[in-house]
Amino acid sequence: MSEEGASDLTSGGSVLKPTGKLKREHRAALLNFYACRPEVQPPAFIDELEGTLGFFAGDDRDPREITIGFRPAFVIFIIPPFPDMARKLGVSPPLHDQPEYTDKGFIVGKKFNALGTMSFYVAWKPAPAPNAPTGA
Repeated sequence: MSEEGASDLTSGGSVLKPTGKLKREHRAALLNFYACRPEVQPPAFIDELEGTLGFFAGDDRDPREITIGFRPAFVIFIIPPFPDMARKLGVSPPLHDQPEYTDKGFIVGKKFNALGTMSFYVAWKPAPAPNAPTGA
């Protein structure tokens, strides 16, 4: 696959999950998340979208806007992989609910913004709008 190609095999080549068009190091972080959370099934449409990896330090504000420069089409929080202490409780919850999107990013609450907690995410940009026909 090319450096920014879509889809990758995870966990020894056994599960195909969408990654979208990510830089190699961003894709590696997402694949590590998939390896920790094999039950998570992200939507296939992200495979066609450009994405980016980002992070922020929790400051305990609720709500807090995370500014990324675009309105995302989808967001996956990859670290922490189990935000509600689920691993300690021995459960594997489904993928988190999508955050509220804004024109510049998304909103997080205390679940992903606890004071001193680092959160890493992958956010995908929406597909470009088709070119509008020009009048002649």
